[in-house]
Amino acid sequence: MVDVLINIISKLPMSIVLYILYDKFGYEMDVIDITQNKYYDLSKSEYIIFASGIYSGTIHKSIIEYINDTDLSGKKIILCYTCGIRYKDYVNSLGIKLNNKDAKYMGSCYCRGYDTYGFLKKIGGIAKGHPNEEDCYRVLNEIRKLIEKKK
Repeated sequence: MVDVLINIISKLPMSIVLYILYDKFGYEMDVIDITQNKYYDLSKSEYIIFASGIYSGTIHKSIIEYINDTDLSGKKIILCYTCGIRYKDYVNSLGIKLNNKDAKYMGSCYCRGYDTYGFLKKIGGIAKGHPNEEDCYRVLNEIRKLIEKKK
């Protein structure tokens, strides 16, 4: 068992992917929806995983607001997201912001997610059926590598 507390601050569907962290890798974790609990005590948390879908080209606004309003000094942060098509690094600027706030941005991981933004809605969306089981395990392995690499 890895001795680390992970708080997953998420909007679905990524939280579903990350629930498996406990079962597969033995991580102790709390799952928090920051739209419901903005004042969760992070003092005992070594790692924080922010997880979200991509909305209009960026991670969910509640996560951005939380990062802006919360002291994350010294916390090890991983950003995870789903997107229909990854044509850019959607969280790069947020990683820079985290480092500027004295957090330790460890990296990001992503997988495909069902997307109906803009014109995609007219064609029924893209990446239907994602994230699937294969996507989930790939993301889990990426998270594990980020955590183990930085220990």
